[in-house]
Order: sequence, then C-alpha cells, then structure tokens
Amino acid sequence: MVSKSFAIFFAFAAPIFLASAQVVETVPRLAGKSVVCVVRNQYPVDHHNTANIFQKGEINQSSWRKAADGGSSLIKIDFDSSGKPKIETLLSLPEGIVRDPEVSPDAARILFSMRENFDDSYGICELDLRSRKIRRLTRLAEVSDIDPVYLPDGEIAFASTRAAKYCGCNRHIMCNLYKMSPDGSNITQIGNSIEFESTPSVMRDGRILYTRWEYVDRNFSGAQGLWTCNPDGTRHALYWGQETKNPALNGVQMPNSSKVAAILSSCHDVAWGALAVIDRNAGIEGEKSVVKIFPASARKLIDKPGDKFADSMKAVKLKYEDPEPVSESLLLASRQNSEKSPAMGLYLVDIESGEEIPVAKAPGERGIFDAKLVAPKPEPPAVAPQRSYGSERALMYVSNVYEGTHMKGVKKGGIKSLRVIYNPPKLYWSSGYWENEGSQAPAMNYDDYDDKVILGTVPVESDGSAYFEVPSEKFLYLQALDENGDMVQTMRSGVSVLPGEISSCSGCHESRNSPPPPSLQPSIALKRKPSKILPEPRGVAGAELSYMKNIQPIFDRHCVKCHDFGGRGAGKIILCGDRGLVFNQSYLQLHSKKAISAIGAGPDAVQEANSWGAKQSRIVKMIRAGHNGVKLDKGEFADLRAWIDANAPYYPTEDCAYPQNPSGRSPLTFGEIQRLFELAESGAEKFGYSKEEISGHGAPFGIWKGNVIKNRIAARLYRYEAVSFDRPELSPILKAIEAGSPAREEALGIIRRGAERLAKKPRADMDGYEFSADAKSKNRRWEALQRLESLARKAIESGESFRDPEALEDCAAK
Repeated sequence: MVSKSFAIFFAFAAPIFLASAQVVETVPRLAGKSVVCVVRNQYPVDHHNTANIFQKGEINQSSWRKAADGGSSLIKIDFDSSGKPKIETLLSLPEGIVRDPEVSPDAARILFSMRENFDDSYGICELDLRSRKIRRLTRLAEVSDIDPVYLPDGEIAFASTRAAKYCGCNRHIMCNLYKMSPDGSNITQIGNSIEFESTPSVMRDGRILYTRWEYVDRNFSGAQGLWTCNPDGTRHALYWGQETKNPALNGVQMPNSSKVAAILSSCHDVAWGALAVIDRNAGIEGEKSVVKIFPASARKLIDKPGDKFADSMKAVKLKYEDPEPVSESLLLASRQNSEKSPAMGLYLVDIESGEEIPVAKAPGERGIFDAKLVAPKPEPPAVAPQRSYGSERALMYVSNVYEGTHMKGVKKGGIKSLRVIYNPPKLYWSSGYWENEGSQAPAMNYDDYDDKVILGTVPVESDGSAYFEVPSEKFLYLQALDENGDMVQTMRSGVSVLPGEISSCSGCHESRNSPPPPSLQPSIALKRKPSKILPEPRGVAGAELSYMKNIQPIFDRHCVKCHDFGGRGAGKIILCGDRGLVFNQSYLQLHSKKAISAIGAGPDAVQEANSWGAKQSRIVKMIRAGHNGVKLDKGEFADLRAWIDANAPYYPTEDCAYPQNPSGRSPLTFGEIQRLFELAESGAEKFGYSKEEISGHGAPFGIWKGNVIKNRIAARLYRYEAVSFDRPELSPILKAIEAGSPAREEALGIIRRGAERLAKKPRADMDGYEFSADAKSKNRRWEALQRLESLARKAIESGESFRDPEALEDCAAK
C-alpha cells in the first residue's frame, strides 16, 4: 500500500506535470509506440559514478536535496499512428525522486524505485497500467532498493545497499544484486562482489546482464565491466570490459542481435558518457569490440593511454545515459541538450546512419531519463535453479589449471595446489585517508585497499584438475602454487559460490570466447570426493592477515638485531616494529625500498605467471641465499611468503581508533603532524626529505588547489615512518632537529602525546584494540540485515513467505 501523502500526490499528478516536460516534435519513427521515462534533475556529481543514492545517514546524504529539488515525475508518452505524442503523468513526487522504471514482458505493469523525501528510503514499487494503482513492494529504513527488473520466472531482481558495505577506494555505500518474489517477500542476495553491482537487465537466454565494479590486487580503474549471472545468482561470469579503462554501465541486449548497448562512462563523474554498441564476438575487451559509438570522436577515448583514473570520457562534449533498444538499429537514449548544460533530453538514435532525432525535453536544467519502451516482448526462458537454501556447502571445479592465458613458462606438473583467499567487504570508513595509487579510508595496505583471509590450500592433480569445497557466498579468489608453495599465478577478480552450486572453470584466465579443449579422459579430481581446504600456512590461515601479529614477530626474532635504529644494517633497511603515523617502521621500509614484490593496486591487465609475489621478492631471495646465516623455520618462511603473495596487507580491519585524523590511523592530529614537519624542515635531508617537499608540497599531506589536505597522508610524501610511538626518543624525524634545543623538546613532546593516546586507546595494529562505537553500530545494522536474509531463506526452504519489517530494529521480533 502507498502512504496517504503519496496517494494525494498521485491523485493530483496531471496538473503538476503540465509545466515539467514537453515533446519537441512529432516522431514518425515512433508511430504507434509508447514510452515511459522520468523527469528529474541530473544527479549531482559525487566522487564516483556509483554514488547517486544519497542515502540518509551516509556520507553524501546532503546531495539529496539538490538532486530532489523540484521533485520528479514518471511520465508516459503515447505516439499515435503518425508519431504525434500524447503525454500522461503516471506519478509525481514534489519532494522526492522516482527512478529506474522497468516494463513487464506483457507491458501491463511498471516497476520503479521511489523515495518520497529526504527521510525516506528508496523502495521498489509496481504500477498497474490498466488500473493505474501502485503498490509498494519494498520499504526498509537504512536501505536503498533500486534498479528493479522482471525475471523470466516472475520474480524480481534489483540492486540494494542491504549488504551494508562501502567503496574500497572511498566512503560511499555500495549495492549488490538481490531478488524477491513478485509480492516483495523472500528477499535474498544473489551477488556478493565486494564493490558495486547495478542496472540488471534480462538477456534473451534468461541470464541477467549487469554492471559490476570489483578489483582484486589491482586499481579501481578499468574494473567496472559487464557481467552475467543466472537469475538465482549462480554462474557469475565476465561478459565484457574487465580490463577496459572505461566503465561500462547500463548494458542491455539489442533485439534479434548478439550486440549490447551500453554507456562507456568515467569513474569520477555522473553515470553518463559515450553511447556504445558492443559486439562480444569481436572481443571481450577494448575498442575493437565497440562496433558503434556516439559521438564518433569518443572512439579515441577508449582505453586512452595515460588515463590513470578511468576518466577519459569526461572529454565527450554531449554525453548520453540510459540506452533503450527500440529495434536492431534504433536506440532511445538520454543526451545532453547542449555542452554547457547538464539537462538531458530524450533522443532517438539511428545506429546505422548516425541520425539523432529529438523526442522530448524538460524546461530549464531538468532532464528526461530512464526511457523504456512500453510494448510486449518475448519472454526469455526461465533458467532452472542451481542453488539451495538449506546448506552452506558450495563446490568449485577447475578442469585444467594449465589451460588459458598468461601461463608462459609454466610446465605441466609445476602447479601442486591452489590457495583460496577470502576478500572481506569493507564495513567501515574514516574521514582520514592514506593516498597511494588510490585512496584508502582508512589506511589498510601500502598500495591496496583490502584486508585478506588466507583460508588454505587444496590439491591440484597431475592432469591439472582440482575439485574442492569452499565456504558459500564469500568473495574468494584463487592462486596457483608451485611445489614450494609460492604463487605462480593469481586471479584478478573474485568468485562467489552459492549454497548447492558447483562453480567451474577450465583453467587460469581461460578464453571467454572459446570452449575448453576436448578431453577423452575424465578429470582425476572428479574421480574422488571434493577436497576440503587445508588451513595452511598454519601461522596465517583462517583469520584476517595482520602484519603486526603475523609478520613482524618473524623480523623481531631474526632481523632486528642488525636492522634496528642504529644497527649495523640500518642503513640498508630498518625492520623494527615501532609504530608510526600510518603503519610501522619495517612495513613502510619493505615497500619503499622494494624489498618485497607486491603488485599493490596494480595494472588492469592480467599479469604473466611468476611476474610478482614472494618468489620475485628480494627479501625472500636473500633468505633463500642464506643472508648472514639467517634461518627461518619452515612455518615462519611459509607465513612470510604467503603474506607477500596475498599482496602484503597491514591492517586486519577498516575500523579505526582515530578516524578523523590523517590516514585514519594516526593518534596525532593534522596540526600536530604539521608542526612536527615544520620543526624538522631546516634539517629535512637528515631524515630522508627535502625542504621543498615540506614547504612546497606540504609533506606528508600534499596540496590540492593551493591548500594543504588536512586529513590525508600521501605515500609519495611519506616514504618512511617519521616517528616511533613505541620509542619516541628514537623517532627518525628528530635527527633533523638540533639536540637539546627547545624545538627538539617540542617535537618529542608531540610524539609522546601520540604514544600516550595509543596507550589509552589502542589502534587496530595493537593488543587491546576494541571496535569503535561507529563500528559497533554498523555491525548491529549488518547483523540485522543478515538476520532478515536468514529468515527469508528459511521461508523459501519451507515454502512460506517472509516480508521485511518496517524498520531494522523490528527484525529481532521476527
């Protein structure tokens, strides 16, 4: 049922709409057709193209008021036999936003997402086109449900923030895919990637095509591609664009064609860009598979060299959004009316001739979005479910690890096992951040975004096959290991397997367009029961990797005697565990002095086998060569190498004790750190800096538009830990300040204050650390949402129906 206020707005919708949009002209090529679309403001620019929800209580909630200023409308345009239009308002929200309409296969109903005002949450609604009645299917406080689509079996898929997780390289809340029964009951998660899943559409074979943004041991750019999955959430697979720099958004299959229309966008912009038609038969990456693009000049922007931040499509002068196929050669799309205005008109694009016919526009800065054709269409076949709800058991099968790409020099028999790594979602964020290739809020790793859990290893048979159990619904990735347990090759994206599902692949980075080679013999692994994961190396397996807990003790036992402050090896590298502003001494030195080969937020493209990791790390080679008689026991050495192969993380959690301070980890404030560097400026060279870095570049923070960035510490300006909170008097920055001087006493006093704060409130790399109040609150929300999911699954298993309560705090009563 709709709210009383909403019903009033609906009843008087038509008069409200009269001044809100106008059809530009008669469109003969749309004769006899009907279109629904949305009239609203363009979403305000936020950090990423995914950040347009503006959920109450989240970091960008204030942008809602600008987005909703003037309200929005859902309209229907009917074109008569000559193409002359007739306009009808189906819904008007004076203080809210309606978005993401989707027409049912029989053209009798429309799904859409609606948020009535700032205090509301986006929920899924359905409008009956015959009766014009609207019913709400979902509405849950602290949750945004968007992007609904009808599935072949009558259920509904949508994107939602119900996973309550955050952007790895920023702070805004993210979506995953969910599905529900036609009446809004039994909501279950069907996508588990750790970043963003959105804009699902249904392909002719019944699969879901959607945009997925995720990055494993790589940077955020070039990681927003088109993926597919079955409607039950099984068989997630890359469709196009996992290495292509330009984010691929709003993918939809063209009628009677294998081609897909999509928007090639920018990472740090509104979700608009060039209008592209992609033919996967021509390739699954890059410009060669983009058979049409509008404007034509945007072709040179695809995978543009030097496009570090995946923002080349910002250069498109007239940008597009929301493609909707009308036929094999015609697309409806929103497009800027002029280069200088964000207002979007509705255009009919002939992809063969390039003609663009104006259809509708709104007055002023308002725009027309989300056009959908109202017409019956062939219903895709229903895909048989391949999952269960009553079991947590999930299986993976690899037919031959030696098949595929990027395995140069790897001989058959050289891979002995697979390492299974869990990449947890980000559940917390901080204002302070660490900047390297991207932003970490808070600091987690020298140059990566995530914490990692090494679950263990499973055997690979002599024919390259592996068959094993994995925990269900965890975002996992695999690494192929040699006889020494060192990484040979690693996945650059993740996989999540649902209960009852058997996920399979043919090899390492196998071709997506070619079938696996035929085999006359069944795989050896399939002749036995699936392997269970062996938790190894035992020193690091089974919990979030923590540098201070898992790795620093190894250096303390074997290396610090020489490589401490003032030690005979200190000039080459310092390996003591003294904590600093962001990490600790040894951790930053290992990275800055390139003693380890961790790819960090690495390149988009899959790397060749044996190109990075433990076996390529200088410190591992030195230990193997017997450096100064150092001998690690087998377990210690295995732990160190596995940690490097897992991309060398530092912190085990995103929760932090000092979220407002620079890097989100420092117990010192911006002002205190700035004062320390001011005191050391005259002697900067004595602790590895230059005066210019401090005075001219604002070290360690950096400068943006003439101002020092107060909540950031930048890797390029903070190569080594300048302070020691464990032994303040040995802090490297003190070398730059005259002994016995008032300046030195002031600096030492600042560092000691930081040490005192850490003693009272330990951070996440210390014993005694406790979850912050913010983390406890977010954990309660996450647990409540997980409980709702569990109750829905029990209902499905028992053939019953479960609906959300009105608020999360009510779920305990369920």
